[in-house]
Amino acid sequence: DKHRRFVHDGPPQSAPELERSFLTSEELPTTEQLAAIGAVASNWSQLEYILEMALARLAMAPEFPSLALTNKLGIDNRLQAIKWLIAIQKHRHSVLDPELLDILSNMLPDIAKLKDRRNIIVHAVWIRLGEKITAHRFSAALYAPDKPQPPSYTLDEINAVAQDIQKVTSALWIVVQLLPFVDESQLPKSLVRSKYHLPRDTK
Repeated sequence: DKHRRFVHDGPPQSAPELERSFLTSEELPTTEQLAAIGAVASNWSQLEYILEMALARLAMAPEFPSLALTNKLGIDNRLQAIKWLIAIQKHRHSVLDPELLDILSNMLPDIAKLKDRRNIIVHAVWIRLGEKITAHRFSAALYAPDKPQPPSYTLDEINAVAQDIQKVTSALWIVVQLLPFVDESQLPKSLVRSKYHLPRDTK
């Protein structure tokens, strides 16, 4: 492996010539492969944003300030929070449509599966080998330690993942639009102000 360096015992050896780039031009993914990887990343960004909107609506909270709570949540925490909120809404017999909550709940396993495929495609260091890109052995060890072979994808396979993410994103967007949301313009009228006052000696 050209990217490994060894410490040798014995007399000093001549230093190897420095490599000008980590991957050669023949090893770099093609423009089309890079575009497909970018589509996976871009489509996933849409999905994550819509999940944040779903969290706000399920919590019956205004969407914009809710971003302060949801924006830094990892995808696993977002999915878990949606599960909890669905359970709470069903338990309290809320104004939310139970059938709509079931549809949303059934989508979560598909999103979780896509997350694993997205993580590999977006975060692995890819080397082009023939018609495929294969994860560099060091990055492959991070994502598939129990697999004897590093993951690899054809261009069509990467595009298929991007399309699968987009399909789920579009379906999720339809569901989220059907969930009731808090009208922030009307929010001040509905707020119940505290009956308590700040003590005079508070600094």
